[in-house]
Amino acid sequence: MTPEKFLTHYKSVLACQDWNKVSSLIHEDVCVVFSIGTHKGKAEVRKAFEKNFSLIKGEIFSISNVHWIQKKNDYAAFLFNFH
Repeated sequence: MTPEKFLTHYKSVLACQDWNKVSSLIHEDVCVVFSIGTHKGKAEVRKAFEKNFSLIKGEIFSISNVHWIQKKNDYAAFLFNFH
């Protein structure tokens, strides 16, 4: 899967607002920055995602300003704004 296809898939999975679906797309050593703080490691990030999912239940979101830090065939790193 190309990084661009991954991002498209990631967006659709996020729209489900279900950590069990998102989890398989998240690396164990993930680091995520939300407006509520920085979260490191999959267990901590899970708590943050689940909290956010409960707060935005039923809302429509978008991803913009995607910045690819690194794109390779077997991994990619990117930043984006979440609205």
